[in-house]
Amino acid sequence: MLSNTTANVGQIVTYTVSPGSSYNKTPFIRLYDKLAAGANRTNQYLSLTGLTGNFANGEVITQAASGALGKVMEANSTSVLVECYSIMHPFVLTTNTTTTIIGADSAVQANITFIDDQDYGECDGFNFLFGLHTQQGMGAIDGLQVIDSGFGFINEEAVTILAANGAIYTSAASAILLREGYGSGRYKQKGGFLSDEKKLFDGYYWQNLSYEVRSSLELNKYRDLLKKIMHLAGTQLFGAVYNKTVANVEVDILCSVTQN
Repeated sequence: MLSNTTANVGQIVTYTVSPGSSYNKTPFIRLYDKLAAGANRTNQYLSLTGLTGNFANGEVITQAASGALGKVMEANSTSVLVECYSIMHPFVLTTNTTTTIIGADSAVQANITFIDDQDYGECDGFNFLFGLHTQQGMGAIDGLQVIDSGFGFINEEAVTILAANGAIYTSAASAILLREGYGSGRYKQKGGFLSDEKKLFDGYYWQNLSYEVRSSLELNKYRDLLKKIMHLAGTQLFGAVYNKTVANVEVDILCSVTQN
């Protein structure tokens, strides 16, 4: 009436959830592995003696005789808290050299003198940790780039976001102060930029007492007249010719009409 099957039990690395829409309350997600949850196994405290060193947090320990294995969550000189990786092969008390536990990375060995289940926390299969972030509205901000962090913000105070389309999102985000700010930078003065607000003087064209007249006529056509009427003594006159050309854009279109 009963049959056995072999299945691999492991950890969930990633998960994907369709975001959905039209929620009236914050949704919740419940993930579980029915094979692991059926064993109702929690993390275990292993009391130890005869340690040959210190187990490292995060390393895997194994027990040859029982086939048990698990990850070290906490460790000290007398005990370890283990997240069990083997559902059907629990740790057992040490009775001989094959029932000692050994660290996969540290190679530390120890004897198990007492085993106790963790009183708090959920059992394997129900202990998946994940983060869920939701918000309500017609749209969502999918990216944010800080160009200038500014100054004077209070940690976790609400900030207003102005979208590129002009929409204003009030209290749409919070200012989190982590480290020093940064900005795009600016120059207080531009006097050091050549050909910007200041020019590289040559004492002839680029100087305070020179000026340029822009006209469609050549300078020799009006130089003498200009000097008699408007030119100031001590200044240098220059002329620039600007030609205006009107292009002929008329287009002749030939068409034929066939009448049946």
